[in-house]
Amino acid sequence: MSTEMKLKQQTIFITLSQVVELLTLSASTIRRIEVRDKSFPRRRQISMRRVGWPLDEINEWAAMRQSAE
Repeated sequence: MSTEMKLKQQTIFITLSQVVELLTLSASTIRRIEVRDKSFPRRRQISMRRVGWPLDEINEWAAMRQSAE
């Protein structure tokens, strides 16, 4: 199996600061959206002290928001 094929099968997780940068929203706004908007991707526990959001889910959510506007 090629390296490219392996990368496509893995989920890429991004940090809160990366979500903030990607969506151009503040961290507090992201936290508020997490509570209020059930369609927003849920954070996942990556390790004991680290959480992340699946990049593909964040991109899908952003695309849905843009098409709704």
